[in-house]
Amino acid sequence: NNVEYYVTEDSGEFLRALSPLHVQKRFDKIAYAGMVLRQTSAYDEMCGQPEKTGSNMLEVPYGKNNLY
Repeated sequence: NNVEYYVTEDSGEFLRALSPLHVQKRFDKIAYAGMVLRQTSAYDEMCGQPEKTGSNMLEVPYGKNNLY
């Protein structure tokens, strides 16, 4: 229904993992319709480039692939 959820640990921190497969394994027993991974990069600002006016968000479709 076009609803976004942010996934956090019990401590309130955003979910972190060493690899996409670790994320998939943690969600193995949870039913969901779809999932995407989003990342924004601060690379330009770190290199001294001017801040961009648009978003550099990368969005990757993500789901169960049973590779773990």
